[in-house]
Amino acid sequence: MGDRVFDPRRGLALHVPQGRPQTTEVAQAGRRNWQTWQTHALGANSLLAKAGEHVPLLADGLVCLHKYRGQTEAEERARAFSLQKHLSKDGALTKLAELLPGSNLLAAAMLHIRGHHREAQEALNLLKNWRDCGSADGALAKVAEMLPGVDVIAFGVHVNAGNFAQALRSISKTQWTDVTGDVIISFDLATLHGFSVSDIQASNLEVIPVASFMYGGLLDIVTNLIEVNSRGQKRSRFLRAAASSTTPVHRVKETLLGCCNEVLEDLTQETLPEMIPELLDSAAMAATSYFQSQKGYMSFLLPKALPAKQQELEKEFQRSLEKVTVCHKRAIPVEVLRQKEIGKFGSAEVIATSTCCLGLGLHSVGLACVAGCFCGFSQLRRWLQRQFVPLVNSQNEQAWNDATKEPTQVFIRRPSPMEPEKSESQPSDRKVRMPFALIAELHGEPAERLTAALGRYFCQEMPLMKLLGHRGFHLLQRWMMGLLTQSIDGVPVVPLVLHAEVGEGLYSICGQSLWLPSVSFAVVLECHLSAEPFVSTIQIVVTDDLVDQVLDVLQTGIRGIDLRQLDSRLAGFAEPINLYCKALLSWPQASSPRLDLRDIKIHLQLPS
Repeated sequence: MGDRVFDPRRGLALHVPQGRPQTTEVAQAGRRNWQTWQTHALGANSLLAKAGEHVPLLADGLVCLHKYRGQTEAEERARAFSLQKHLSKDGALTKLAELLPGSNLLAAAMLHIRGHHREAQEALNLLKNWRDCGSADGALAKVAEMLPGVDVIAFGVHVNAGNFAQALRSISKTQWTDVTGDVIISFDLATLHGFSVSDIQASNLEVIPVASFMYGGLLDIVTNLIEVNSRGQKRSRFLRAAASSTTPVHRVKETLLGCCNEVLEDLTQETLPEMIPELLDSAAMAATSYFQSQKGYMSFLLPKALPAKQQELEKEFQRSLEKVTVCHKRAIPVEVLRQKEIGKFGSAEVIATSTCCLGLGLHSVGLACVAGCFCGFSQLRRWLQRQFVPLVNSQNEQAWNDATKEPTQVFIRRPSPMEPEKSESQPSDRKVRMPFALIAELHGEPAERLTAALGRYFCQEMPLMKLLGHRGFHLLQRWMMGLLTQSIDGVPVVPLVLHAEVGEGLYSICGQSLWLPSVSFAVVLECHLSAEPFVSTIQIVVTDDLVDQVLDVLQTGIRGIDLRQLDSRLAGFAEPINLYCKALLSWPQASSPRLDLRDIKIHLQLPS
């Protein structure tokens, strides 16, 4: 008993017994199970394939199979144990044959046939081969790297000898290794003097091709690279805490934290103070060039040239660095000064004019001249009072807009088709910008001492100071402060904004010359007008747009740096080591920046 089902492939009606399913679900499930088993058991990354790759002759066949299927990673992994590698010009069997009399002739003949004429000549020199057999690329090292278990010993010997490329080759058995992943670095930036790394997190770490002990070997290499310098000396006190770490991963993290904090401490406590004399000389030269270009009454007020650097000023700058606080917030422009109502004529002018008129009848020409001069001087005084507040407000607005404007594009970006083109003929937006910015602040007594030292340094070469002397200049200063204070409605505190810029150029970073764009920033001074004027707060404002641009330029320039030049222990790699990543800076908290290094990729070409 049963039903007939037509089979279109055969063109026949088949008899299907009763009780059996007429659908193909069971057959489809069976095919899926077979394909799954075939993928896991016979695929490029299956256990059978990986086991076969350790058998020399079978590994050669799997190299061809993986290459035919386009499995680049599996092909490189299988080549590590192939006879093709061991019999190559730098293979273990070839190096071993070069040590024995007679077999070295066979090795030289095979190398000559393959076109390696220089290596064939070296194979004939038995004395040189025996002298070099204990080197990092000698016969003993190559044979040890070929034998399972012994390759781990060879790895340790290479690491202790500072041959990191050969150490990685001994455990990877491949010609190249790619390391990818993401890293998040958290900083503590409450004060410039206490700038430090608080945490480092790595994720999505991947090593291609995957080999036994690969992750552990890379951790050991990184740890040794950080803990020990290129001269074999242990680094400083920051790394002692890493010895108490329980796991290798935790030890690497603690070691890396210690090394980063050591670098940042050297930067903030040694490098920056050492740069202050050079920066002061550069600023003095730029200011002198500006002063000499001024003409008219400004040439009388400004010094012809600033004096040579003084140790007092340098010491004040160095002491001030320890008190600088840093935070990230929205940059608010300074408040607009309010001006008092100042009339065109006052009681003094009226009295002077009356005296002048009365003096005409008494023929007292001298008294009339004195009264006229007093009247003119009073008018000049009132004119200065009327011009001071508008001049300060206008200068502050212009300097703020120049310092906080969007930086000029360094990289040419093609506009999106959906993005409207910006017309240069459109009027610019005159609104005062309030961008988020990195703000460094110095306030209180350190700011007063620093500005007082700067004032003495600047005023000692002013022509007016030399003309009036210290006492006369001091009296003139007190008179000017009183004059300007009377023109302000409210507390006599004047915010002054200056626009400063560091020009573009080549700068030395980690021993390498990198080009950086020009950096514009605002210097905000809170000036108190009194008999003895002083500055209570100094702020340096750098916008986020400019920080992001410098970060983009830095990560682009770092890609061209060969990391082998930073440490001699990396010189064994066959090709330049370049770091590729996408760097993003964010501020989860006002004094805690976070640097995200996404899509990190490092290609390591190992020696043959």
